[in-house]
Amino acid sequence: MYRDGVAHCPRCGRTAHAPKGRLRGICRPGVPKETPGTELKALLKTIGIVAKPNCSCNKRAQVMDQKGCDWCEEHIDEIDGWLAEEAKKRKLPYLSLAGKTLIRLAIRRARKKGNG
Repeated sequence: MYRDGVAHCPRCGRTAHAPKGRLRGICRPGVPKETPGTELKALLKTIGIVAKPNCSCNKRAQVMDQKGCDWCEEHIDEIDGWLAEEAKKRKLPYLSLAGKTLIRLAIRRARKKGNG
């Protein structure tokens, strides 16, 4: 699907700026999709913060994965709010600067792994 100079892959949901009709190459079988939510969960796990059954972490990571890296960059304040909300529920200290740094790192890693 193509609209306003942006190609949207109906299969994986990724978007890319591309000339009309040049969607091929955005989503190829065997090429991993960008997964910034999964990357963020992995980064948080390295510092001992893991998803609990009653938290919304998995659902929000899935939203990030489905919407992709560009969406995550555009909505970094919203994602940072999610992290702050969960930190408050867990009674953990939270710094927005640190949260946004982790989000940006997750996006970079997802792009590198997804060839994006």
